[in-house]
Amino acid sequence: MKRISAFLFTTMLCSAVVAAESPQFSVTTDAIGKDGYVKPEYAYCIGDEQTPSKPGKNIVPGLAWSNYPSNTKSFAVIAVDPDVPTDFSDAGKEGKTIKADMKRQDFYHWILYNIPANVASLPEDQRNKYGEGINDYTKFSADKKEHRGYDGPCPPWNDERIHNYHFKVFALDIELINGCSVNPLCDMKVFNGEELMKAMQGHIINETEIVGKYSLNPAIKK
Repeated sequence: MKRISAFLFTTMLCSAVVAAESPQFSVTTDAIGKDGYVKPEYAYCIGDEQTPSKPGKNIVPGLAWSNYPSNTKSFAVIAVDPDVPTDFSDAGKEGKTIKADMKRQDFYHWILYNIPANVASLPEDQRNKYGEGINDYTKFSADKKEHRGYDGPCPPWNDERIHNYHFKVFALDIELINGCSVNPLCDMKVFNGEELMKAMQGHIINETEIVGKYSLNPAIKK
């Protein structure tokens, strides 16, 4: 019995060591600098001393992921900012500030899904590819324009909080999240961020993320 117990213990220990040394599912991007901030060229808004907030280049980031599960059938990508104020009444107003402790909400900047399992990277500035969902700029668009795919950071310039942008990659166990793999001719649903998260539930094998910071507040030292 002692020999059997010792054998089992050794086997379990070896398995734990192998598991610990196994490479982890991970994602990288050149859109985040060494300082941890999203680079300005990937932002929807930039700022300078004269104009605290103005349109940026809004380049779509390139992403690359590795060590994903071998049974992956498709990928989805989401970029979400959980630091967006729930009250925009003071946003961008001279003499006003949005306090750091204000209640916050998720804001989806990038919705992309039905990426084939043999694709492990997205080139920079790629649009109109795979399933581009509706991002949350649609909710705030003055002309009611529908925003799809990626639109980058544009936090209020008078927000005291530094925003964190989570670029997430999901490995899924289905080829198409809306069941169109059964009938390729069926209409493809266009998801927003919340709808995509719900549609993926029960199908996520693994996920990974990389986080970049961004702020337009001139009072915040970067």
